[in-house]
Amino acid sequence: MRRLPLIVTVLVLAAAGVLLALVARREPAPVAAPVHFALTGHHGRPVTEADLAGRPVLLYFGYTFCPDVCPTELGYVARVLRALGPEAAQVQPVMVTIDPARDTAAKLADYVPLYHERLLGLTGTPEQVAALADQFGVHYQRANVATAKPGYYLMDHTATTFLLDRQGRLALKIDSHTVPVETAAAEIRSRL
Repeated sequence: MRRLPLIVTVLVLAAAGVLLALVARREPAPVAAPVHFALTGHHGRPVTEADLAGRPVLLYFGYTFCPDVCPTELGYVARVLRALGPEAAQVQPVMVTIDPARDTAAKLADYVPLYHERLLGLTGTPEQVAALADQFGVHYQRANVATAKPGYYLMDHTATTFLLDRQGRLALKIDSHTVPVETAAAEIRSRL
């Protein structure tokens, strides 16, 4: 008799997990208008949406001091680009920092090539970064962590990669926890 409630509980939890994975993978409707931004690239030059026009963009919001999530996500982006093969040349990977106080252009210039030679790092004022993040519903905030290092902190943030179409509109949200690399590459390939 006790096994039946346990089996039912396991089945309900499994169904909930499948439903959560399907919802997390659901593709958003493209936004009506292209995104707009004015930031600074890791080479110190201004970058706007016009500089990326005509190419699909894989866009991730993160920060260089992130100990685990950002390296994992940027590694995922690099694997997706490798899975695309020669077609990856059509896609521009971009990381926008959510920690512009520490992530200067110079810091990004040291960081982004560790993941992919074409990864573009973007920074700006807190207001510029927030304006772009808001267009994607990306949430982030400083997390105070008890540490002996003065000024040390982490950032809590959304960990999603976004695909923008050639017109700069949101085409796809990619959750690396539920979408295998090959599936993400196929989804991107179908939009090239």
